[in-house]
Amino acid sequence: MGLPTGWVTDPEHGLTANQQNTALGNGVLPLQAVVELAVIPDIVTKESDYTRALSASQVAYTMESLLSPVLAAVALTFMAFNWLFIGTSIGFALSAALVLSTHIPNATPSGHVGAWARVTSGVRVFFATPRLRGVVALNLVVAAAGSIVVVNTVNYVRDHLGGSQADVAWMLAASGGGTLLVALFLPRVLDRIAERIVMMTGALVLLAGVLAAVAMTATQVASWMVTAPIWVIIGGGMAMIVTPTGRVIRGSVAKQDLPAGFAAQFSLSHLAWLVTYPIAGWIGTASGFTLAWSVLAALAIAGAIAAHLLWPREQKDSEAAPTGVAAAEPVISDRAAREETEAAEGTLAACQCACVRTV
Repeated sequence: MGLPTGWVTDPEHGLTANQQNTALGNGVLPLQAVVELAVIPDIVTKESDYTRALSASQVAYTMESLLSPVLAAVALTFMAFNWLFIGTSIGFALSAALVLSTHIPNATPSGHVGAWARVTSGVRVFFATPRLRGVVALNLVVAAAGSIVVVNTVNYVRDHLGGSQADVAWMLAASGGGTLLVALFLPRVLDRIAERIVMMTGALVLLAGVLAAVAMTATQVASWMVTAPIWVIIGGGMAMIVTPTGRVIRGSVAKQDLPAGFAAQFSLSHLAWLVTYPIAGWIGTASGFTLAWSVLAALAIAGAIAAHLLWPREQKDSEAAPTGVAAAEPVISDRAAREETEAAEGTLAACQCACVRTV
């Protein structure tokens, strides 16, 4: 995977067996996700089938992220830790072999050679399009709030709530449950309400969750009944922003540039996580959760304000792509845009949410 030896198994990291297995999976997810974003539209061409398949994919991914730690724990009851690693490695090898042996029919050429060209091209599109600049700012809101759950759940549950490893899993399940609940109902909401309204509302929900978390740790209210609802709110707010992002990108980028657009979103969203992860981890360890979560709250507020300023209200659901980017094919508008963009939302949501798997 191009990562140094011991990046997961080094004893200094203090990771449990389940957490090490999850981290190994996360190491290959970014590469898999970029490929998936580029080829899925060429595999399933019928819009109705595509939308249903991707909605099911998002639900399945969320369920997998909730159940995989449990299955790993069950496996460890009757097999040694080393054998579990060997089985996981075999699974990755088989997955890679299947990907390499798969032929993509009717693949649409992107016009860009190499992953770097696709990413840089997509980044230029993002910063030239107002609604996509707003998406970049919302990525920061998601990362700031999500880092509290991803990075700090283990220590907060075990050190402050006195919980066990199983309790950690249940608390993470609370956040995943919020994501799953919103993901199930959001497609109907998006049929009636514009993406901007839903995503900005999601930003407000995340701000409420983060500020509640700051207040909880500042007042030293160590209670399961308080923590669990906050985690549910954060999970739901993340889904409100991540899920419609694919529709926004699809409605703003020409068809031949979609791979570049999705690759750029994947890179930019993970750049936000790269900023917030160390804040949650290092500051949380050195100075406590109150300071770390306060810094993350400040970033979330800044992201929400920037998103509101960078993504102005629009008269129409569609927005013309930048000159020279979408000239080869007009951007789809109004009802047609909604029908076609639904095809992209599930894939992006599932792949982008790869970064919220706990390690």
